[in-house]
Amino acid sequence: PECPSPLLVGERIYMIKNGGIFSCLNALTGELLYQEKLPAGGPYYASPVYADGKIYLVSTRGIVSIIEEGEEFKLLSQNDQNDRIMATPALVDGQIILRTSNRLKVYQ
Repeated sequence: PECPSPLLVGERIYMIKNGGIFSCLNALTGELLYQEKLPAGGPYYASPVYADGKIYLVSTRGIVSIIEEGEEFKLLSQNDQNDRIMATPALVDGQIILRTSNRLKVYQ
């Protein structure tokens, strides 16, 4: 990735880079398990985060993509926040906190 930090979950490393290129590698061998282009595209500054078996990715365009954690790519949903997002989401007590350019959003 150009700016976002990689995410380690178990024996897999997840990375997102500009253009919405999402990669999953085996952390022990470095083998590429998959690489997919997310429909959201665009630049990415926020690092991926993990909770409850899901990986959350946020583009600067404000699109939140939710991916099922695992060796195969599975896009669960995408949500448009209709605002620019540069910050990594915070995961606190079962909530997702998103800081957009104009507001703070909390999801349960």
